[in-house]
Amino acid sequence: MLRGRLRLHYNTPPPHCTALPYILESFTADIWIVYLQYLQKHKSGTADGREALEEAFKVHSYSHINFLQIALKSVGTDVRSGPIWKSYLVFLNTADADNPRMESIKNSFIRKTYQKAISIPHNAVEEIWRDYDLFENKQDPTLVCCLKLALTFRHGG
Repeated sequence: MLRGRLRLHYNTPPPHCTALPYILESFTADIWIVYLQYLQKHKSGTADGREALEEAFKVHSYSHINFLQIALKSVGTDVRSGPIWKSYLVFLNTADADNPRMESIKNSFIRKTYQKAISIPHNAVEEIWRDYDLFENKQDPTLVCCLKLALTFRHGG
């Protein structure tokens, strides 16, 4: 029923889509992924699409980051949750930091999120592992070998 409702509203701008309350109660990764695709479609459109997306979240008192966090809390351990983890990590990596201290805090949080994402068996773990490797190499190449060795040992690789 929910998938049918999402398909019905797929071309409807976000404020007019009534599926969000049902999605927030869903424990199915596929439903969250379809809704994320729906949001990406409207977010990447015109300025009106982005405004509509922001309005949809305001109507339900959520921000994009809250929505992704709720999705991961609901279905983050599902084997099909890879696209949700990837969306969350892309969102975190594109966030701006005001000063060096905030940048350090942001990078530390992103590092912990990558480590959590690669510790869960899902359909995008290898891709996220490669992204994590690139992230760490940008931060501090001397620290990378120690972190990778510890994580590889911990995950049996």
